[in-house]
Amino acid sequence: MVSDLFTLTLAPAKEAARQARSATTHFLRELDMKELLDDATLVVSELTTNATKLGQKFRLRLIVNERTLRIEVSDHSVDEPIVRARIGDDRAEDGRGLLVVAALADAWGFDVLPDGGKTVWAVLTCR
Repeated sequence: MVSDLFTLTLAPAKEAARQARSATTHFLRELDMKELLDDATLVVSELTTNATKLGQKFRLRLIVNERTLRIEVSDHSVDEPIVRARIGDDRAEDGRGLLVVAALADAWGFDVLPDGGKTVWAVLTCR
């Protein structure tokens, strides 16, 4: 059972990650889940930045169940999210975002949507 849900559709603009972080901060403060604020806003930033690169509108969903936050970013791409950079690889110019997500989240992954898009998700738990 979902306790609280927040959904935001974003355009693929350079302000999208900032808008998503701001909305996440507001949502978590309203629910008094401030202990997740730093990690959640960083995960949201990384996932929305990746979606922005696709050049299409995408959706951010925040789902709270008990003391768990599930962050979802859905887009119209069928490309599987891949961790391209490796820890200690100073030559990589990008690809570190999913490393950050994997380090902060209790779990993360992606689901293929029936319409051909995908949802990349991450789960954070209040300790």
